[in-house]
Amino acid sequence: MLAAIACPVCLAYGRDDPWVVPMWGQRLKRALPAAQYLELAPAGHCPHHEVPAAINSIVTSWVAAVEAGRHQELELAQEGACTTFEEADGQVVTVSCLDGAPRNVFEKADSAKWRLGSAWQQARQRGAGAASDGGTNV
Repeated sequence: MLAAIACPVCLAYGRDDPWVVPMWGQRLKRALPAAQYLELAPAGHCPHHEVPAAINSIVTSWVAAVEAGRHQELELAQEGACTTFEEADGQVVTVSCLDGAPRNVFEKADSAKWRLGSAWQQARQRGAGAASDGGTNV
């Protein structure tokens, strides 16, 4: 289903989210390699409430770039880019554009499990296709 997404995608995750940990965003980034994955720190589960100036700036610049057909050129969305925003209360928020690669042993184990699960599912689908055509490769 994710492979059918044809529009530009920007994923903005709070690095300190205790419920939807960044590992889930990284999974989605790996499933959608063309997506931009932005991680905000410090921010948790509700970055739109916790760091609204950063989120508003990200959304405003992303939408403008998409409308102009230039979202791939957006400096903030270049993998490895790191930008800071200052909130109204003086808090500085760092936004990093990441490639979704695992960064620690837990994320590496999750990534390996994800790849194995995907390979198993693809093999199962190929097997179901072979069974439906009588076991021949047509």
